[in-house]
Amino acid sequence: MNRSANPEIDELIASGRKLAREATELLEEVQQFFADHNITPESAMEEVRKRGGEDAVRKVLAQVDEETRKIEEEVAMRKLHMTKKRPAGRRASGRMMI
Repeated sequence: MNRSANPEIDELIASGRKLAREATELLEEVQQFFADHNITPESAMEEVRKRGGEDAVRKVLAQVDEETRKIEEEVAMRKLHMTKKRPAGRRASGRMMI
């Protein structure tokens, strides 16, 4: 593993990797729970419909749409601020020829 000159960066990277690993494990556990209990999106919506009627279904769908929009905006914003691989500039490419 590469060690940077800044131990705080190494700590942040390790922490990020640990968090990603834990999130993946939790997602797998939840997916297994849903599979074990035969919970599907359709069965969940049917249960909402039984208990709360069509108004409850509309409310859930509106909330899902809102959360989806927020996630898509966050992803778009992060993509906007990510560094991009670009070809070397004229000065840099000139240095490589030496």
